[in-house]
Amino acid sequence: MRTQLAIILLFTSITVLSQKEVELIVESDSATLSGTLLLPEENPTKGVVLFFSGSGPTDRNGNTGVQYTNNSLKMVAEGLAENGIASLRFDKRGIGKSEFNGSEEDLLFDDFVADGKAWLERLKSDARFEQIYTLGHSQGSLVAALVSSDDKVNKFISVAGISVSASDVIYTQLEAQSPFMAAAAAPKLDSLKAGFMVSDPGPPLNTIFRKETQPFLISWFAYDPREVFSKLKKPILIVNGTTDIQVAVGEAEKLHESTRKSELYIVEGMNHVLKDAPEERMANIAVYSEPEKPLSDGLVEHIVSFLSTE
Repeated sequence: MRTQLAIILLFTSITVLSQKEVELIVESDSATLSGTLLLPEENPTKGVVLFFSGSGPTDRNGNTGVQYTNNSLKMVAEGLAENGIASLRFDKRGIGKSEFNGSEEDLLFDDFVADGKAWLERLKSDARFEQIYTLGHSQGSLVAALVSSDDKVNKFISVAGISVSASDVIYTQLEAQSPFMAAAAAPKLDSLKAGFMVSDPGPPLNTIFRKETQPFLISWFAYDPREVFSKLKKPILIVNGTTDIQVAVGEAEKLHESTRKSELYIVEGMNHVLKDAPEERMANIAVYSEPEKPLSDGLVEHIVSFLSTE
């Protein structure tokens, strides 16, 4: 494993509503990662959930910058704590309080997997936890699935995860915007998926194919989520919402079909940030910036039930 693990427990803790937050730091290769361990103080179980957030500058709480603050993952963690289940959520390298001592070209998708394994080692060394679970949201679904190949991970939860290579998702999104753009992007996506860098296409596609981000895309495109899921030999819960405009319910259904033993849970009216939202695009996206809006009914309860079942 590339990760050389060094752990520092910061003397920072906050207690709110019978829950205690402890700030942790893990050193992983060229990154210093910051995370929050949320501990229930009443009727704690021996289980802990390791969270993996979505793509881009999404932080440990599920927020993507100031514009899209919804606290979705934080709210899930708090809901778990209310049911006696601890959790650890963290900022990805270079995001939030986590530092990355490399350039943009140095960042690979596999670094996220190595970072997840570093946090897993931290939890494995904590005698308070006998059961370790993973929960990945959006892009974090694939990262969590890869980390979950470790025998010490007892159960895995995928929330709004895609079932195909990310290159296929990007093509589909471009085709919906402009068939011309999709046609221009197709050969470049194919080259990156095959492991080859491509020339700068100029605007508007250069926002996708910048030279600095191509190494990350190559490493990300190499994975087929269904193949990764199919190799897992542990209980899996696959969750999606019917009003998720980023990841359709069909993606969850395909992941479910690819696994040996999984449970499919579709939440009626839930969007990509795990809250009730209409199908209309602008109204749906507006919910991404509503941190006080509660999670969709049944989500936390179903996760708790899944984790509690032998």
